[in-house]
Amino acid sequence: MLGGEQFVAAWLGCIRCHYVLWTKGVRHNDPSLANLMLRRTNDRYYGVMNDWDLATVVGESPDTKRGVLTGTVPFMAQDELFKLAVKQSDTRIYRYDLEAFVWILLWVCVRYQDTRLLLNPELSHWKSFDFGGIASSKQAYIDHEWRERHAVRPTKSWENE
Repeated sequence: MLGGEQFVAAWLGCIRCHYVLWTKGVRHNDPSLANLMLRRTNDRYYGVMNDWDLATVVGESPDTKRGVLTGTVPFMAQDELFKLAVKQSDTRIYRYDLEAFVWILLWVCVRYQDTRLLLNPELSHWKSFDFGGIASSKQAYIDHEWRERHAVRPTKSWENE
């Protein structure tokens, strides 16, 4: 795991990669921390995405994937989680994947001290399959009042980044 500026640069690189492919009709469908990779060339780091097995190509992929929501639960968009909770299918939109990148950044800032993974009981629930509960928890995290009552904050190594 990279720290600080290098991680943010790689994370932004992954978002750029994802966006360019989206505009070309390629849908990754599963941005997650495990699917963000790093390429180092001449002491420079580049963010790249891997794990394209859930990817679709607009106009070319079989209809069997249409309306099926995919992703790694802790990083899925709130709307996507609510739809899964009520077993409602949906068309994937760019905002879902972009929101996943935001949740990835939050996850790293709250769960990692330097490069060491910390236990964080407040976010552990996000690894469950309680889709509605996770979506509600994410909304609560966004709510300022909730953040003030709970100790879910960026670790010291991320406070000034």
